[in-house]
Amino acid sequence: MQMLTDFIDLQIATRIILAAQHRTKEILPVDYCYYALNSHMIRVGQTDPDLDIIKRYISLTNSHAKLKGEYRVVRHEEVE
Repeated sequence: MQMLTDFIDLQIATRIILAAQHRTKEILPVDYCYYALNSHMIRVGQTDPDLDIIKRYISLTNSHAKLKGEYRVVRHEEVE
């Protein structure tokens, strides 16, 4: 059953990417993908508790990485 679910997810992702590529003259592909997934990105503020988690993860996994921008993907139906 998991294999079928994974296949369906892959099929949906493929269709979104192909549609985004087809409409490149109208909309940026990444914007199309967010729109198709009913989501958008917002900047994470300096006081956001998730920012500390992100910084800690980076420091533990890659000491040479530098954080250039912090964003959160928000799905429209999940907005609090």
